[in-house]
Amino acid sequence: MDLGCGIGNVVLQVAAQTGCESYGIEIMETPCKLAKRQLKEYATRMKAWSLPTGKVHFRHGDFLDTAANDMYTTMKRADVLLVNNYAFDATTNHSLAQMFLDLKEGTRIISLKSFVPKHHKINQRTLDMPESILKVEEFEYYSEAVSWTNNSGMYYLSTVDRSRLKPFYDALYSN
Repeated sequence: MDLGCGIGNVVLQVAAQTGCESYGIEIMETPCKLAKRQLKEYATRMKAWSLPTGKVHFRHGDFLDTAANDMYTTMKRADVLLVNNYAFDATTNHSLAQMFLDLKEGTRIISLKSFVPKHHKINQRTLDMPESILKVEEFEYYSEAVSWTNNSGMYYLSTVDRSRLKPFYDALYSN
């Protein structure tokens, strides 16, 4: 699932390469319309080349609006989330991280800004924070490797891993 999928390139690429069911949600109307047009072209070409398409879904909406958003239910069962959160403000990133508390174990989140502060420590005060369930790895992308810049940079792969909390809960409930 791509949160803020724009015109849907990544959603279509993943579906084409893996045959998986893929989802994209975009708040801006025009890019979402273009994603849906691109999906029609993609389906036509894949059929002409006798290639499997995977199931692709695009939705126009705000991924933070969980009450009016069936994509939130889908997000909770996703294996991989992509979120280009580089331009998001702190409030948006915090709200998004709160949603991660509902993700299944092992879900991977690919982002351009880490949702976990570099010196985050798990303790009794931070047990309920989304940062405490995310194990983060940092990777570099090289110059001219992405479409939005010629510069190099970092990206983050976070994995939902609640096992990190077990020692703290064991200590709390053993007393």
